[in-house]
Amino acid sequence: MKPLLLAIIAALGNAIFIYFQRASPVTPNQFLFSAGTLLSALLWCSLATYLMRTESDGDYIVTAWPFMLASGFGVFVTFVGFYLLHTRYGASQYSLVAVSSIFTVSIFVGVILFRESFNWIQVLATLLAIGSIVLFAIGRGMNS
Repeated sequence: MKPLLLAIIAALGNAIFIYFQRASPVTPNQFLFSAGTLLSALLWCSLATYLMRTESDGDYIVTAWPFMLASGFGVFVTFVGFYLLHTRYGASQYSLVAVSSIFTVSIFVGVILFRESFNWIQVLATLLAIGSIVLFAIGRGMNS
């Protein structure tokens, strides 16, 4: 149950992020909202890092900075994608992100790159996710 609880916490944070992104005034510069959001997140992460600091933090930064830099690029792409999706098509389109993440994160990163275990129930869930994308697309077409 721990992974589910952590996933729910992450989902709540994501809902807060998407709500305020969608509720914010539209800007002609699609990067402005993301930059402000990242600055806010940096402040929150800096506070948490300070409160949880350890003696080995400096050593960790020395070895992990390339991974942090590449991960930051991933966050940038995510934020721009979220902004464009939600401001142009609405928050209800998030289902596409959630299901697409099953393939990009769970399958590609988890199973293929890191060789994490994946059982037949998870395969079945993935197949059902494919069905959900098809149904979502059909539903979207009905609204047009």
